[in-house]
Amino acid sequence: MRLSTLEALVKLSGEPRVREGLVRSIELQDSPIMQSAIADVMVKLAGEEFSSVSSELLSRKGLNKMVKLNIEKSIQKLI
Repeated sequence: MRLSTLEALVKLSGEPRVREGLVRSIELQDSPIMQSAIADVMVKLAGEEFSSVSSELLSRKGLNKMVKLNIEKSIQKLI
């Protein structure tokens, strides 16, 4: 997924399938930029689904430190 694709999907975020896809896609992303961008979108959408996915992502070995900090901040915003 690229940033332009993410921006397009945000416009369709009212659709449950789109939201589910965003939640699943964060786990599949290798790019720290995309992981952070998706985390930011999920916070804006206030997705409860994000909390469970993000905790799994945080436990991933080799996770970029900046991404980890961004996800932790995102979780705090949801709480």
